[in-house]
Amino acid sequence: MQQASSWVQGWDLVVIGDSPEGCLAAYSAAKAGRKVILLPSFGLEARRPQPPALQPLKLTHPSPLLAHMAIESAAYWRGLELLSDTRLLQPCASLDFVLDAEADHPGASAFSRLAPSAASAGARAALLRPDEARARLGRAPIALPRGAAALLQPDGGVLLARECAGAARALAARVGVQIKDRLQLRGWRDAGGAFFRVEASSPLLPDALSVFESESLLIAPGDWVPESLALFGLESQLETREALGGGWLAGEDAAKLPLWQFWGAAAAGPGGDPGAPRPCYGLPALVAGARAGISQLSWQGRLVGAGGGGGGGGGGAFDWAPADPAAAARVLEVSAGSFLRDVSLQQEAEEEDEEAEAEGQGEAAAEGGPGGKSRPRRRRRLRPQLVTACADGLPAVGWHPGFEAGRALVCCGASAAAAGDGGLPAFALSPVVAKLSADLLLGRIVAPAAGPAGQADEGAERREGGRRPAVAGGGPGSGASSGGGASSSSGGGGGGGDGGDDGSSSSMAQALLAARPAVQLRAAGGAPADTLGQLSALQRRRESTAEERERAADEASDRGEGRRPRGRGVPL
Repeated sequence: MQQASSWVQGWDLVVIGDSPEGCLAAYSAAKAGRKVILLPSFGLEARRPQPPALQPLKLTHPSPLLAHMAIESAAYWRGLELLSDTRLLQPCASLDFVLDAEADHPGASAFSRLAPSAASAGARAALLRPDEARARLGRAPIALPRGAAALLQPDGGVLLARECAGAARALAARVGVQIKDRLQLRGWRDAGGAFFRVEASSPLLPDALSVFESESLLIAPGDWVPESLALFGLESQLETREALGGGWLAGEDAAKLPLWQFWGAAAAGPGGDPGAPRPCYGLPALVAGARAGISQLSWQGRLVGAGGGGGGGGGGAFDWAPADPAAAARVLEVSAGSFLRDVSLQQEAEEEDEEAEAEGQGEAAAEGGPGGKSRPRRRRRLRPQLVTACADGLPAVGWHPGFEAGRALVCCGASAAAAGDGGLPAFALSPVVAKLSADLLLGRIVAPAAGPAGQADEGAERREGGRRPAVAGGGPGSGASSGGGASSSSGGGGGGGDGGDDGSSSSMAQALLAARPAVQLRAAGGAPADTLGQLSALQRRRESTAEERERAADEASDRGEGRRPRGRGVPL
């Protein structure tokens, strides 16, 4: 069938991906006078779990860089609340605690860095004994074991994630960003003359292409980052992990809980007590009597997708299915029972069934169903969460190595994939990542130059103990950057930038020079995929070839599995 195309020229920036980073960067660019269009969908035919409704905003972190970024982001989220006239943040204190603080285990090492990091970032924090912490928290139903060490920080909070994402989109639309919700990416190429050509279409009319020409691209995936970057001929050290989170009934005082993170105990180490509580984090109930949240940290989650050709153990975007939550449920149940008072697990399961039945009846009545009755929907106590992770947990922001710096930028948040480096979701840092990305695109700051094709500045690498840059460019004029710490004196801006340089991005760029994170963008074997056929093959599952099945069988045999895999579809 012959394709019908409509051409729209004259765009300054095309943003692909409606992650909060993408929407807020589009907002900043449009407010600075750029003509911006946003395509929300990468067109990946991949399953996605429902994203969490609540996200933690914690100002303490073992890395001073990330502590600075969290403080800056908190100010931006408050500014976003004012601009959008929408409640986005529920303030609450945050509590970090660890068992066996004097012992040699990763949690104790990380906890020992929290107070100096908070002091460096200008955050208020107090080291407390368990009895002092309980006195400060009043009726909060949290139980600190004897011998625990605690750090209390009064300025954390819980972000209403859906409202935050909606506010970011609404602000972008308010300043003139054209959001094409009905279109998904179909193709892209370097059109020459310093322009990109981006093709998109509706899933219902795939042959009716809309073609946009722009000077710059911003690639801002929110999930399945390795697969999304592959559409642009990129590989990275970013990976996708499946963590589990859920809610426990914790009595009427659950709303008084702080945002808390347990850093572990010596008994939970390798060869230790299998019944000892494991590192995890929890959220307060936002209203009295509601569920208190508890979740795995990113590095505890199952690896389901990775850059550089590794698909992880969960099949990647095209073959992923949620894991059996039984093992994680037992781990989190031990933690909930150890640290939360008045916890009920079985009661929650029964109450969820009752709520589901009532909700199902209400929905049927609203739809005019017979008798207002509907089959109740059963809810899982634990739900999967897809988390983008990297070795050090710093956001990845950098230029596409196949083009000159200033043309195609990648930005996304990342959580830590290593024990002792935090592991909380990176959602809270979205405004700072967006601000840095927008300032790079607008030329307000200049990213440090990288060496030849995927190699970092060796001098900087030696200065930082051999750690590679967060985003290493390759090819002529490419550069690298990453979200870095900013001064805590920011006035809150306006959600990822207000069209003026408040100096925060400059300080973040300077922080990057002092801390090179370990995420690297590199061109994946030759020219980027820039035709409809190539891109289409990367967006959906295909049947594996005989050669691929043979290679997979050999790999399984090497791992001792002894099973020949069936010919299921695999991503290119």
